[in-house]
Amino acid sequence: MLSMHYYSDPEHGWYRVRRDVLDQYGVAERVSSCSYQNGVYVYLEEDCDAPLLIGAAKEAGTVVTIVPHKASDRDSSIRRMDRYEGGTK
Repeated sequence: MLSMHYYSDPEHGWYRVRRDVLDQYGVAERVSSCSYQNGVYVYLEEDCDAPLLIGAAKEAGTVVTIVPHKASDRDSSIRRMDRYEGGTK
């Protein structure tokens, strides 16, 4: 099972996963710089990068669960994190 934590603000949303999960499902090099990173976590952009991982996980037979968090009413602190490196620019 793969649990993805969902965070959002008034303009966008991100799914938090551990960095090693991207390698596990072979998508690390395909994730764009529209996603963010902080330590062992990557916050996948909701429109392109998260569906990439979800699709790969489901194709591998993994059950994906989403853990929603309360939406922020202002810009999320995720926006101030470093852009994801390791994928496409």
